[in-house]
Amino acid sequence: MYMNEFLRLEGRGQDSDTPCACGVEDAVFRCQDCFSLELACRSCTIGLHHNSPLHRIKEWRGGFFHAVSLKSMGLRIQLGHPPGITCRRPTTAFGDDFVIIDVHGVHPTGLDFCRCEQEVSHFKQLLRARLFPSTVTDPRTAATFASKVSAYEFYHSLARRTDNTGITPIHDRYSVFLRIVREWRNIKALKRSGHGHHPAGIDSAREIWLFSALHARIQEKTFLKSNCVNHNAVNMADTKSSRGLAATGVGTNSLPSRTINFSYNIACQWHKKLWDHLPTLPPHLQFDPEGKTINFFVPKLNSLSIGLQE
Repeated sequence: MYMNEFLRLEGRGQDSDTPCACGVEDAVFRCQDCFSLELACRSCTIGLHHNSPLHRIKEWRGGFFHAVSLKSMGLRIQLGHPPGITCRRPTTAFGDDFVIIDVHGVHPTGLDFCRCEQEVSHFKQLLRARLFPSTVTDPRTAATFASKVSAYEFYHSLARRTDNTGITPIHDRYSVFLRIVREWRNIKALKRSGHGHHPAGIDSAREIWLFSALHARIQEKTFLKSNCVNHNAVNMADTKSSRGLAATGVGTNSLPSRTINFSYNIACQWHKKLWDHLPTLPPHLQFDPEGKTINFFVPKLNSLSIGLQE
């Protein structure tokens, strides 16, 4: 019985011969994200989704449902005005190739900016619509956030959810999405620390931390030998599975004006000979420790499984 109900959802169900409620067009569209399973015509479907422009729509065609986008059906998102209200002087997003990355998938979107008297910059219009833009100049990508997994897993899960057949190409915006994540995290950190309400804004921050990925080039023979207890990140750096790699781990460093913080799972070992190794690093990774506060941190989970020794 359960299987029959699942199969019933794959078809038109009780709406097999029911016209659209408007009585004008055939009811062939169904939303996957609305609670109602009723079919509607193109016009009614668009009218029902001015407040839900990222919902996923399917069209009954050729004996089964096909995925279609609200953009292809004619829905436009108008920024700077209430939903359903068209601007007198709309401006289409750059190349009419706007993509929104949301928990439902990767959505090609018809998006128009406002050019009325109350016009503000494009990236501000996106932010006011709770869409985080990828850039401040001619943005073509924006994202919403509702996930606690890695950016890679999140994005590629959405790509597979958008189309897992491999037949329809998905807009590749992964690298842009990573930039959005970094900017979003930085702004949230400044906001939570109170700098958003400071009269001087983020310039009031005494320490502005810029995070960058730092490949931990730790090699057993040329750098150090770990004496951590039950921790083989260094001792096994030259094993068969990792021999010849440029890096066997990844750490993060923050580079503010007066304080430098290194966080890595074996920072307790790394800091011992870092200063001897520093001159061998590329020039852009070298720094003068004079007059700076240098801190080394071991992530909490790692500190429970290793012996911290000076």
